[in-house]
Amino acid sequence: MNTDGIDDHPDLRGRGTPGWQRSRARRAARRQARRAHRRQRAANRPRRYRTAGLVVAMILAPVVVVAVVTQWGTVMALAGLDDAEETEVPREPPEETPTRQIPDAAVQLHQPFVGTPAAGWGDGIDGIEPPEPEPVGSFTADEVDAATEQVLATLEAAYLDRRVIEDHDIERYLDTLAPDARTEIAPEAESPSQGFGYTVRIADDHELLPASPKTAGELTVSPGEDGVLEFSLSLSVAYAFDTDEPDRILGSLDIVSVLRAEENYEVVAGDAFRGGSHGVWPGESDWHLYSIGCNDAGDGYLAPSYSDRALGGDELEHQDEFYFDPDNPLSDEDTC
Repeated sequence: MNTDGIDDHPDLRGRGTPGWQRSRARRAARRQARRAHRRQRAANRPRRYRTAGLVVAMILAPVVVVAVVTQWGTVMALAGLDDAEETEVPREPPEETPTRQIPDAAVQLHQPFVGTPAAGWGDGIDGIEPPEPEPVGSFTADEVDAATEQVLATLEAAYLDRRVIEDHDIERYLDTLAPDARTEIAPEAESPSQGFGYTVRIADDHELLPASPKTAGELTVSPGEDGVLEFSLSLSVAYAFDTDEPDRILGSLDIVSVLRAEENYEVVAGDAFRGGSHGVWPGESDWHLYSIGCNDAGDGYLAPSYSDRALGGDELEHQDEFYFDPDNPLSDEDTC
C-alpha cells in the first residue's frame, strides 16, 4: 500500500490548534443536527492547495483591496475574527447538475463537483466501467457476470457505502468477501492505520455532503489458475466534504478530495477450492491521495484540505486534472 510518505511528513503534528479545539464542540453539534435531519427525511421517503499564504498576502498588500473585499469573510474567518452567525446554505443536490467542469466556478455545497475535473464522472458505482459478460478461461459469460457483480459489491462497500466510510462499520465490507478472506484480513481491515488500503474512512470530525461521491475507472478481468478469475481495477473517487463555515472555502478543492487506486482482486469458485474460499479476495493495492487533510491522513482517515491549511508546500509536477484521471500512471508525489 502506497501512502506517499504521509506518516513521515513534518507537518503531521497532531489534531489541531487551540482555535480548532474551541470550535470543535460547535461543529459537532451542527453535524449531529444535520445527520438527524437527514435520517428523518430518509425515513419519510422510499428510499491542493489554496494556502493561507494567499490570505496573508491579501492582508499585507494594500494594492489588492478588491481581492480583500471579495474574500473578506474568508480573511476574517482565517484570522479568527469572524463571529457572525452562519447563514444556512443549500446542501441537497439538484436533480440535474453540470456534467462538464466549469473553471473557477463558485463553490456550491449542493453541487460541489462542478469546479473540478470530476464534474462529468458517474455517481457512485456507475462511474466504474465493468468488463463485458463474455467467457473467460473456463468460466462462462454468466459466471463472469456474477463474479463481476461480487467485485463491484466489494468496491461499493469499500469506497461508497456511507455506513462503512462515514460510520466505520467495516463488517459491511468484510461481508462482501469470501469467508476465509474475511477471517484472514479482518484484523488489518478493522485497524485505521492498517486498513487504509482496504476501505476509506472519513475522519470523525468531518462528514460528506449529500452529493454522491463521483467515480471514474475501469474493471477488467482475465483468467487465473483453474477456478479463479483475476480482476484489475484503475479507479478515481472524488469525495465532497461538508463544512459549517462555507465562507472559509477558497475553491472547490478545499472541500473535494481525490483517491486514486490501482488494485487487484480474485474471485474463487469451483470444486478445486473448499467452500470457505469461494468469493472475493482482495489482492495488491496502491493508493494516491490528492487535496486532503494531511493530519488526519497520517492517522488513516480521509479529510478535506481546508482542515489543515498549509503556509507553503512543494511544487507539484502536474495540474489538478492529472491527479484525477484514472488513465494516468499512479503518482508517487507527496501531495502533503
